[in-house]
Amino acid sequence: MTSQIPSLWPEDIPLETVGPQVILVQQAQHLEKWSKGLLQAEVTTETSEDQTLHHLDVLAPAVSLRRRALSARHARESPYPVAVESFCLPTSQEANTQQGFMDLLFNVLGSDGVKALLQSLIARINESQSNQPERSEES
Repeated sequence: MTSQIPSLWPEDIPLETVGPQVILVQQAQHLEKWSKGLLQAEVTTETSEDQTLHHLDVLAPAVSLRRRALSARHARESPYPVAVESFCLPTSQEANTQQGFMDLLFNVLGSDGVKALLQSLIARINESQSNQPERSEES
């Protein structure tokens, strides 16, 4: 008589798992919605023979400014693990799972450095709008 061997596969992996590019695009959409269109974010992707590199840039279209918030790099055929680099991180950090990547993004996007970046861009937009001459209506 043979005994039933239980499954040894992990059960904590969500079947809705997506790659870093999808998550970054969704964060770009959230930024535009949160800022009521003042700020936008753009995800660009470069693919080489062995790796894929995604960039998340924050844009302030009203003042023609663009700043890189972060880059995420992974093997071309495997989105995880993914390495994240940002001006607000002392070194590149790696996430092995979707949840790990989202946790890392939460820390980067909520960092003082990114907050300063967003506030600086918004301030530039507001200053440029207040410096425009007011139009007078002629009867």
